[in-house]
Amino acid sequence: MLRHMACVKIYLCSNPDDSVTERKVLREHVFPKIRDHCRHKHGVDFRVIDPYEEPNPDRWPTQQVRLQLIEECRQNSLGPFFVSLVGAQYGAACLPEQVEFSEFLTVLQVCQEMGFSSEVLEQCYRQDENVIPPSFCLQSQHHKYNSQPGQKIDKNVWDEVLAKGRKILNEVITQCVLDGSIDQENAQKYFQSRLENDLRFALDGQSGADIKRCICYVYKTGKKADQKKKGNEPFPEDQNQLFRLSQLCDNFLPNLVRTQQALIYTSTNNTEKPVSYPFHSIQN
Repeated sequence: MLRHMACVKIYLCSNPDDSVTERKVLREHVFPKIRDHCRHKHGVDFRVIDPYEEPNPDRWPTQQVRLQLIEECRQNSLGPFFVSLVGAQYGAACLPEQVEFSEFLTVLQVCQEMGFSSEVLEQCYRQDENVIPPSFCLQSQHHKYNSQPGQKIDKNVWDEVLAKGRKILNEVITQCVLDGSIDQENAQKYFQSRLENDLRFALDGQSGADIKRCICYVYKTGKKADQKKKGNEPFPEDQNQLFRLSQLCDNFLPNLVRTQQALIYTSTNNTEKPVSYPFHSIQN
């Protein structure tokens, strides 16, 4: 009987829109060399899970599946289990995949009090009493199609519905925090991107031993790439994304270096023309 080979199993965390080239280079040139080294020098396998390797975004794993993959790597990998690429773009906020029943009703009530129609949110979410606790769950285009036989849901139309839902939730949840109907900590799930969700799940509140099994590469640029502008000022949504990215790069990750000796490496480019720099560890 063949002996099962131990495995270094890495989850690759990134903003998929801001790491296409980097992930391709890693996949085609770097990871094969690491795999050969692990097998020939140490007798272990090397696997990488890139949740965004599939070209079609509709087939990317959901947030719940991504977190399960991270946990599987944490539990089963021999040594490191998480590598993160943090670039110049934070990424759009993700609609939470599940909202508890009472909280969603609160959101709908505040939505109506603010003069918004709740129809968009009711299109995005559907009550599911089979989950515990009973919740409203985010629908996909596929599920929406199946729930309305004979009605084909155009992808572009569905994407517009989700975009409207994100915009409405941004304003409604902000108001909910102000009036105290939803606390600040619970509200974060409405504002976080895929990148931050994965980073915080892997690193936030984890043991020092597990944090040392993670590696983060941060690329900082003085030029705000692909930033929508109105005059010289970014749109409010862009401002929020820049703020949250700054919180990750300038507070959350450096704090892990100070308190847990986390392995965080940075490179900085203050020029308009892309330049490659070696990564340097963040200093206290």
